[in-house]
Amino acid sequence: MRLNERNLTKLSRLKYLLRDIHNDPATPWHLLGEETANILKSDRVIQRLDSVLACKATPRLQANPIELLVGQDLPFIFKRLFGIDARRSRSDDQTLLPGPYLDFAQAVLSEMGIRYSNESISRALTNRGYRRKR
Repeated sequence: MRLNERNLTKLSRLKYLLRDIHNDPATPWHLLGEETANILKSDRVIQRLDSVLACKATPRLQANPIELLVGQDLPFIFKRLFGIDARRSRSDDQTLLPGPYLDFAQAVLSEMGIRYSNESISRALTNRGYRRKR
């Protein structure tokens, strides 16, 4: 679960509901089952919710999923499969040279039906999939 404002509000409501159930003398504990009743009777669940609610909302993802795939996931898979780091190289006139990682990434993307240029793969690898600040 991503901690956005909406989910934090829902967790806060859950905490208050659990506290109300915990403090209500009319709660039918025998209907909830022994294990569930013991968990709800303890303060541990509410304490854990308090620790989660103390966190700030996480920002929305600022990266393109394809760039994350090409810049983070595929280099990891490439290293595990072939034992070499995902690299690319350029010629003296700064044109991108074909290499094993570019071929690998293009093959994976092609199988997924995604068209992506070698320059974009190179940029995603440089940025590790995160967008550059403008």
